[in-house]
Amino acid sequence: QRQFELAVVLFRNIGRLLSRQYLLEAVWGLNDAVQTRTLDIHISQLRSLLQLADNGWRIQSVYAHGYRLETLA
Repeated sequence: QRQFELAVVLFRNIGRLLSRQYLLEAVWGLNDAVQTRTLDIHISQLRSLLQLADNGWRIQSVYAHGYRLETLA
């Protein structure tokens, strides 16, 4: 469920740098119990599930800020 919601947020914002806080709030809501490591784990699982590189996409990590979905072309 959360991975799907995360994928939807990323695909609706292709090419945009999304902060970790924005992603956490968009997918998990205003829940202080959710740790940022949870987001990292879900991003990693999403990368594996979607086989993004094989399909011309990647989720780029931006140090100390967040993630961006972009094309490899």
